[in-house]
Amino acid sequence: MKKTKEILAELAVLKNFCIYFFSFKGCFPRSAFWGGFLFAHAVRSTLDFAGYMCSSFKLLPLDSYEVIAWFGYFYVVLSAFEKRCRDLRMQGFWVTLIVTAFHLSLIPRVDKAVPNCFPVFSDIIFYVYIALFVFMVSMPGKNAKKESPVNPLLKYPNVYFALCCALYFAGKNFVIQICGTAL
Repeated sequence: MKKTKEILAELAVLKNFCIYFFSFKGCFPRSAFWGGFLFAHAVRSTLDFAGYMCSSFKLLPLDSYEVIAWFGYFYVVLSAFEKRCRDLRMQGFWVTLIVTAFHLSLIPRVDKAVPNCFPVFSDIIFYVYIALFVFMVSMPGKNAKKESPVNPLLKYPNVYFALCCALYFAGKNFVIQICGTAL
């Protein structure tokens, strides 16, 4: 009986840990922001490994799992940036757009079927994203007790994420048709 309670307590800690990084509520100080990125990489690596193992059994092609891992990574990183914006008392509208644009520019590297139609855009957004990351890490949090401003894009984060997923799947074929013949 005691072992069962210990196992349940450990599972509750794991559940709270995952909810901490997958939810859009609360705020992140600098250390938790770094932790969010490490957790995002752990999620992506785990999903990539699972995809590799499943592709060896011919359950699904490897690219499918890489895309799933990319979506998981994008969700956790978007959550980390949003929570960091709350800690800095920023609205985060432009931060959300920059993070989304950066992760959209990574799609040709993740999904080999999608050509990179805009390499200059990908390079520019990479440097903007790095500058944003350095800004978010270097700024100390505000200890004000007033309520954080609400990001209109992430007022309903799951709807925004679902919209990004739908745009990816809808735009994938469009990009292949438009840019596929030019490459």
